Amino acid sequence: PRTYGPGNFKGLCWGRKAWVNCGGADYAAHSAIHELGHSFGLEHSGKIFIGTRSGNLITLPPLSQPTGGRFEAFYDTWTAMGYQATQAHFNALEKARLGWIVPTVYDGTDRTYTLKPMEQQGTGIRAVKVPGAMYKADSKRVYWLENRYKSGLGNSGVQLRICGDFNCVPQAWFGGVALAPGETITDGSVTINVLDGGSVRVRPFVAAPPP
Repeated sequence: PRTYGPGNFKGLCWGRKAWVNCGGADYAAHSAIHELGHSFGLEHSGKIFIGTRSGNLITLPPLSQPTGGRFEAFYDTWTAMGYQATQAHFNALEKARLGWIVPTVYDGTDRTYTLKPMEQQGTGIRAVKVPGAMYKADSKRVYWLENRYKSGLGNSGVQLRICGDFNCVPQAWFGGVALAPGETITDGSVTINVLDGGSVRVRPFVAAPPP
C-alpha cells in the first residue's frame, strides 16, 4: 500500500488478489472491504434519482418505461460497494447474491412486512424482493426493500433499491435517502407504503376513484 495520489486507483481487485493503494489514509479500511467484495463477485452500487414527488407520494415511471432518471455510479453510501469511504454492511441484494440472506419474495397480495435492520444479528425478515414481472411479464425491474440503522451515517430507515431498469447495474439506491414513515411509492402497478418501525405495506396499485 502507498498513499493515494490524484489520478490513481484507491484499490484494485483481480480474482483472488487485491491491491489497496491508499495506505496511511482513513480510506484504507474501506478499500480493503470494498476490494474483498469484488473478490466475492460483487459490483459497484450507485444512486438513482427518478420519478416525481407530490407531498408524501412518490411516483416512479411505469414498468413499460425502463429508461430515464439520473444515475450516479458508485454513490450508494450505505454499502462498502459504493465509492465513498463507508465501512458499511453490504446491502440486501449483495448479501442475497452471496447466499448470506434469503429475501422474502412478494406474492402479489396485500402484505405487511417488518424488516429487521440489516446490521443486527438474529432471525427476521432482512429484505423483501418485489419483481416487476409479476405485473408485466417481460419486465426486468425488481425492487429491494431493506431496513438500515447505523449510528453516525444518518438517514436510517427503510431503503428502496432498484435493479433491472434505468441502467442500474446491478442495483441503485433510490434517491439517495431513507424513506420516512407515511411516504408512499407507486409505479402504477404496485404500491409500497412505509410504516413505522421498519415496516412496509406492499400491495397492488388501485387508482383513486374520481371525485
